[in-house]
Amino acid sequence: MHKGFADMIKWVVGTAIVLGGSGITVITFVLNNATPKAAPPAPLPPVVIYTQPAPPAQSKM
Repeated sequence: MHKGFADMIKWVVGTAIVLGGSGITVITFVLNNATPKAAPPAPLPPVVIYTQPAPPAQSKM
């Protein structure tokens, strides 16, 4: 009788642990996917720098 009682306790505890872990997994999944994700902001246009031509050299007279 004691062996049967110990086996039943092992099954109850094991089942409770598995159900608890499964419940936490499901709740985490549901809460992470409950709200739609916000779209990332549009990237800024690239900065374009135009080089200016060098001024003509002044001649010394």
